[in-house]
Amino acid sequence: MLLKLYLDSSAIVKKRYVVEPGSSAVDAVFDGAEAGRVRIVFSLWNIGEVIGTLDERRKRGWLEEDEFSGALRKFVDETLKLLGFRVLDVMPVLTPILTEPGH
Repeated sequence: MLLKLYLDSSAIVKKRYVVEPGSSAVDAVFDGAEAGRVRIVFSLWNIGEVIGTLDERRKRGWLEEDEFSGALRKFVDETLKLLGFRVLDVMPVLTPILTEPGH
């Protein structure tokens, strides 16, 4: 059974699509998934947060339009690729997750 690693939105965007300290660690997770050594897990909620964070960085002028487009395209392409390799689980956000303590 593959090791499953949940990545929060911060890890996905700030360390994968915008280069910052720690980017190499997240790159290693994605590389491990591509090689079939680990399985990445994130939620539909994370997808929205990633897109929103990239858009906010663009609006604030922290990303140029081409950087924003490139990061968004990379995120979509990589997500589809990992789904195709069956090494990414995108989990739904169900009501009990949001309403029940400890769920």
